[in-house]
Amino acid sequence: MLIITGPGRSGTSVLARFCESLGYQPGGEWCDEIDAGLEHPRVAAINDAMFREARTTGRIVDALAANRAEIASLDLQVIKDPRFTYHPLILRSWRQVRPDLTVLLTYRNPELSIASRKRHREHLFIKHKARPETLKCDLADSIEVLLDCEIPHAMLLFPNFLKQYDRVHRTLTDLGLSFSEREGRAEWDRIVDEKRVHFRTGGDGASTAPAVGREVSRSEGMLRAALGPLKALACTCTLIASVQAKSTARSEPIDKQVSEVKIRGIHEKTGIH
Repeated sequence: MLIITGPGRSGTSVLARFCESLGYQPGGEWCDEIDAGLEHPRVAAINDAMFREARTTGRIVDALAANRAEIASLDLQVIKDPRFTYHPLILRSWRQVRPDLTVLLTYRNPELSIASRKRHREHLFIKHKARPETLKCDLADSIEVLLDCEIPHAMLLFPNFLKQYDRVHRTLTDLGLSFSEREGRAEWDRIVDEKRVHFRTGGDGASTAPAVGREVSRSEGMLRAALGPLKALACTCTLIASVQAKSTARSEPIDKQVSEVKIRGIHEKTGIH
């Protein structure tokens, strides 16, 4: 069973629609209003339950037990759901039940992904996935699971892959789908419309999306400026303590004068004594 997943607005829907056009039904409805969809309602419900449990308990036990039989019996060759990237335990849980999984992971510049979701805030905004750093961590966690669990997988970058049909065809066939290059190209050309991509990186790699995040108030900015030196001092002291601990474990004395010089230098730079 092929899982198509990735952060919201990273091309998972166009890939699912392409698969549907070739006879691989992922389930769910298409929503013209947001130009996306095809998420099987039961897959989405199971993953929502798993995400809630993982966020609150740090594990997935009850949700897996309650849905194990349904996951095992799903008779679908393709499913699509961004929720597989919401927490690494979700994909690990599915892998326990379905050793036949393959995964196509999409990715997009996180600022662009979030900006696109904000265009359809009523349908797509997710407060837990509203920061670029979160989406980057989700990607890293997903890749770690794929490698650790030895799940056959591939990655595509959106919107670049919209112009890379040959790569899309090779990726999907490598992951277990079967269709001719000619048949697929005709469907790809019919479905793909790059004009629907509202946010993209410029030629210099810079994002065309509006800045993500709220404005920092003057008082908050002053507080951050004041805390900066404290953080620098704390990090330096932690590093020195770590080096000293390792040195003690090896029975090698550390030059105390070097430590004092480093700390004194931080004091001079930050004004903190």
